[in-house]
Amino acid sequence: MIRKILMKRYKVALIILSAFFVVAYSLTSANNVSNWRSEQKYYASEEFQKEFTEHPEFYAKGYDEAKEEVIPYDSLEEFQKDMLTQYKYAQHYYFDYTSSGYTDPAMSDDLDTLIDTSYQMGTYYAGTSMIGAFMVIAALLTGFLLFFIDQKSNFNRFLFSLPISRKKLFSAKLTNLVLPLIGSFAIGIFLHVLIEYLGIPAPYINATFPQLLYSGFSHFLLMVLALCLGIALGTLLGNIIFGPIAVVLAILLLLTFNDLFYVGFADLLSWLFPNIRLLTPRALFILNLGKTSAPWYMLLAVVLASILFIVIAKRIFLHVSMENDGDFLTVPTYKKPMFWTLFLFTSIWGNISLINWYAIANPSFYENFSYHPLPTFLTVTLLCLLASTVLIYFHEIRKWWIERREAKLQTKSY
Repeated sequence: MIRKILMKRYKVALIILSAFFVVAYSLTSANNVSNWRSEQKYYASEEFQKEFTEHPEFYAKGYDEAKEEVIPYDSLEEFQKDMLTQYKYAQHYYFDYTSSGYTDPAMSDDLDTLIDTSYQMGTYYAGTSMIGAFMVIAALLTGFLLFFIDQKSNFNRFLFSLPISRKKLFSAKLTNLVLPLIGSFAIGIFLHVLIEYLGIPAPYINATFPQLLYSGFSHFLLMVLALCLGIALGTLLGNIIFGPIAVVLAILLLLTFNDLFYVGFADLLSWLFPNIRLLTPRALFILNLGKTSAPWYMLLAVVLASILFIVIAKRIFLHVSMENDGDFLTVPTYKKPMFWTLFLFTSIWGNISLINWYAIANPSFYENFSYHPLPTFLTVTLLCLLASTVLIYFHEIRKWWIERREAKLQTKSY
């Protein structure tokens, strides 16, 4: 019965969403192959060959600083091979770069431990697929809306009136709605990998099919994590305005992970542990499919986090309150723990992201610049405290304000 009810409500939306994920991944890969073939055709054209022969200085493979002159390619074939080869640039440790056949001695005193041009998990290989971040956000929003809309449209009230336990209702939604979406992730990602592998010749793709497949699997688990996070938020948040705002803020925080949080985190750890080596974040969370694959322990962490979000979502779903519809949280008894969770999470994230830990760790680089982290720390912490208080206790604050205003009006009337 519950399956028929869910299918009647979500069948069309489920088909559209599943088709969207499959088609988006497939078209992105097909477009990458098409762009590669266009480049190959251009570099093989007589027009380009003439340009390359007449102006070799325009197509240099490097620059010799000692001689102050460019290093030209030895032949057109070498240039074509270099330009058309995929995944030739690698980054293993944070801030350390290398490419096949090229190393920079200025990067580190210990090149043997920092640079390895052979394939290895945990190394970021620059590619062309840029759809990953968009798809992860789409997965998060999909999971959120699947549960949030039911709460705001009173569909949950109808489900809870059925002679079926909430535990079975939650399991039914996972089985009939979430699993098909996860299946669409898997199909779309596999087609993306297959199209790229078959579309670009082996000498140029610079990756084996198992390597591409493992990268796709790493991205797939990240998509599942985003979906599970969205489900947890969809069951937890109840206010029609502040709920979506909180999700948007969560997405903005995630978008700043590489450029703000991880930079601050790396600087902080480098200050506390000067000899530490951190993997690049693009090799830990595989946003873009290609050759990059997350290490096994990162995949395990993503799987455990996904399970944790589903367990949290289930627990919340079992205790959703229909009497407090419109509150920021669907379970009023969770206000205090959620306040501390939100406050601590945002303040830690904000302080790590915004405090200039590099200036603290490397004061010699700031001889003419006096920096102290306390003002930033206090500002970020107070803003996070204020935002957490308003979001979690908005109804209590509003009720207190109305009672206070009415009391003043009654006093004036006398």
